[in-house]
Amino acid sequence: MRQQSAAAVNAMLSQETEEVFLSCLRIEHHELPESLCFVNSRENLTHNGEQYFAFPFRIDLPDDDAESMPEISLTIDNVDRQIVETLREISSPPTVSHFVVMASAPDQIEAGPFDMALREADYNSTTVTGKLVWEDFLNQKYPAHDYAPANFPGLF
Repeated sequence: MRQQSAAAVNAMLSQETEEVFLSCLRIEHHELPESLCFVNSRENLTHNGEQYFAFPFRIDLPDDDAESMPEISLTIDNVDRQIVETLREISSPPTVSHFVVMASAPDQIEAGPFDMALREADYNSTTVTGKLVWEDFLNQKYPAHDYAPANFPGLF
């Protein structure tokens, strides 16, 4: 768990504050020439030397259900067709990283990064929606490799 800065804790516990918490989104894929970086704000943001463009999006957290892997709903306004074109070009799900910073200290991450895969993307004339899922590590094989002569000849 990430520790929040003293300024962030103070802002969260104050009755009133001048601090603004900004939600940032980074979409990456090995087939993309560069990542798509957005901040849910009216002004662009520079985070660790990288430009995050002001762009409206919404993240809806899942219900607390112990029976299934959580899925997060992502909705991005489709005002710029670049997102739809990017989703059409890539052949596998992109990685989406979500984190929160304060406007007064944009290089310090206060929550996250939460790295997920974008699944079931859909779009219309106004929005792009998708499901963000974590890697299903509970159903992965353990140990990852079979200890057989073909894989580990020095053991036999």
